[in-house]
Amino acid sequence: MTDGIFVPLKARSAAAIFMAAACAAASNSAMAVDLSAGVTAGVERDSNAFELATIEGAPLVDGVLGDRDDTSRHLSANATASFGGEGPTQLRLNAIFTRFESGNSDSLSRNDYTFGGVVDWRPSQAFDVSLEASQDRLPLGLADVGGADATQRRTRQTTATLRLRPTPRWQISLVPGWNESQTSLQDAPDFKLRETSGWASLDYLGAGRLVPGLGVSTTRGKYYGVVDATRYRQWTVQGTLEYEASGFSSFNLVAGHTTRSTRLLVPSGNPDALAIEGNDSAFTGALNYHRQLSVKTGFDISAFRYFEQYDAGVNTTVGNGLNFGVRWDATAKLSVNLGSALILSTIEGVPEAGADGERVDLIRRYSMAVTYQVTRMVALRTHATRHIRRSEVWTDQFNSTIAGLELTAAID
Repeated sequence: MTDGIFVPLKARSAAAIFMAAACAAASNSAMAVDLSAGVTAGVERDSNAFELATIEGAPLVDGVLGDRDDTSRHLSANATASFGGEGPTQLRLNAIFTRFESGNSDSLSRNDYTFGGVVDWRPSQAFDVSLEASQDRLPLGLADVGGADATQRRTRQTTATLRLRPTPRWQISLVPGWNESQTSLQDAPDFKLRETSGWASLDYLGAGRLVPGLGVSTTRGKYYGVVDATRYRQWTVQGTLEYEASGFSSFNLVAGHTTRSTRLLVPSGNPDALAIEGNDSAFTGALNYHRQLSVKTGFDISAFRYFEQYDAGVNTTVGNGLNFGVRWDATAKLSVNLGSALILSTIEGVPEAGADGERVDLIRRYSMAVTYQVTRMVALRTHATRHIRRSEVWTDQFNSTIAGLELTAAID
């Protein structure tokens, strides 16, 4: 038992379970196997690839002044394998690898990947179990981490979910998890975070379209490879409510309170280091609404408040935001997606922000994507995104416009 909930799974335990499930699937000749794959090639133009503030000069790359903008090419391959057919045990494996080639700066070229899998076991209506494990290497924005080289975060995580239904009206969910992430920052090239977590919830399923619930989670984390490294313990208590008003309208509500206690890993007499310690709390939650206006048109709107780790360090950040998205399937082959986001974010413990130790950012994002299904297996997609961030710290604010074109070929 950990924090009164459950012992989180370790990566080796998850790997052993996945190997056992894969061997069982391979040894059972009656199990159906479904394979699919795809390849995507694209080109993308970024007006501010280094995410520099307007008043900053040209980027300095390997001692030479470079261009702020960039045209990159990328090639991505993905594959998915599903085992199990109609049986009680399902195994799904997936992998994605992408190579980005920068046109103006080799420092921005990189290899991204994501791979993982899910095992589902549904022996009866009374309970089911799933185990998910993944590993990825994905980029972070340079406005947060700084520097002129592409910065990527490597993450490994495992999550197990057990759902119990003692009666048709009640469901108990138990979710232990483990996570490790590594990021090479300018001042901390070996920066690492390890977390263990547990989640328990109770949902009432006997109210028809209305599903209320109550949940509690706890997370313990430790930072490594940084000066005055800290550990923290975080608790969240929240209520949930799902409602499907009709076949065309539904909403989901999550509301709760999150508290985090932060302490130094190694005791210190330095007043600046001791100032890191303390307790933080915030209201957290989200309201999501979906409306299908017609067979061809639907929209989603969500309002949220989050409390989480800042990408570029051990700081905590509280954000309030609003997202809006519209999808229009003009024809069987042509679809259009429009999106916008407005986020007000407060980052704690940022010395550059002044005596109060806070940095406030206002983020606006607008996006558009048009997809044309040339054939059943070939699709053409064009997209554009406008990103605007205003910040109290002038070096952390920037504007950028990204536009691109992609061709995808699927194999199934």
